[in-house]
Amino acid sequence: MRKSVLFRSFILICIMLVSVTALFAQEVDITWNWTATQEGISAFRYQMDGELDGAWTVVDASVTSYETGPVDATVTHVLYVQQSFDGINWSASGSTVFDPIAYAASLVEPVAEQVVAEVPAEVPVPVEEPVEVAAVVEEVPAELPAEVVAEVAVVEAVEQAPSAQTAPVAAVPTEVSIASAPAIATAPVAAPVPLPVVDDMLNGTRTGIELSGGLGGIVSNLVLTNLFETANTYQNLQTKVLPVLSLDFVADNLMRIGEKMGIGLRAGLGYQLYAPDSNKINFADVHVLGKFDISLGRKLAMEIGVGATLVVPYADLNANSILPFNSADINMFYGPVGQLNARYNISNSLSVIMQIEGRLLFSGMLDLYELTGFGRVGLGYRF
Repeated sequence: MRKSVLFRSFILICIMLVSVTALFAQEVDITWNWTATQEGISAFRYQMDGELDGAWTVVDASVTSYETGPVDATVTHVLYVQQSFDGINWSASGSTVFDPIAYAASLVEPVAEQVVAEVPAEVPVPVEEPVEVAAVVEEVPAELPAEVVAEVAVVEAVEQAPSAQTAPVAAVPTEVSIASAPAIATAPVAAPVPLPVVDDMLNGTRTGIELSGGLGGIVSNLVLTNLFETANTYQNLQTKVLPVLSLDFVADNLMRIGEKMGIGLRAGLGYQLYAPDSNKINFADVHVLGKFDISLGRKLAMEIGVGATLVVPYADLNANSILPFNSADINMFYGPVGQLNARYNISNSLSVIMQIEGRLLFSGMLDLYELTGFGRVGLGYRF
């Protein structure tokens, strides 16, 4: 009886080896899935088993899955996926792995459980006792009572039981579909690909330069005139339209406030041309502003800036008539300045800017000199 149990165990091991061998000879279709991790994503690109330039497949944001053709089920496969706002700048790769060992184990384990269940652990117990009885029966004369013969029949029936138990073992291979199937009908679905976040072009800490030009005007020539230049110290510049230029260095989001806001810095040089007649006066200024940056989306940002400016006219405005610049008597004006700016990113580096600026200038000891306003448009470049 012990040999019979060992034989059945040997048959079971052989069946499992044949099943696993057949499994690892299969090809498999794999379905990969991914999901965008940010709003505004417009494109994905993916590549299996590598991240080579020029080998990516680019799809739009509506495509969030990819099914491979038949591939070797015994090999580990990796899908790399990247996401992009504009199809130009891409995130780092997210990836997920198809594990052939784990997949094979998920298919083989149910077969092993089915075979083991067909062999009751207690079968050897009733077999050994009747065998001894059978030996006694052979020595009893033929004229024994009928009930003894009936007992022998019972013994023989018990001896037959083990062979009846082994019958399902011989039939198991025909029940293992993977042993005879040329391909796996149901493709495994790989775990979703985790996608890294794409850096938001407007929200990072960045530096750059901006060049802008436009027109301005002396507001104090139109309103609140009696409050400005009451001592008549300087020549009255009645120009209401001023050509203006500005070249600024900017630093965005030096201190972050959440995901969409930050504190930055703006500093630069300005130029204004006063008096559109023969007595043209060139004004130059230095300005420094702290700014509050606000992201309004992936492409658009605004800023509110407040700071101070120092203005120097390249002329002597103290005399009754405007004289050439006198280094011994330089006119200087100072005061607060405020800006409201908008920026639209054309690309990761280049942007279009619009600026509205107002400044209040003092002379001497806080004597009101003028109130001016400017409007400018220009280009910005972020490093």
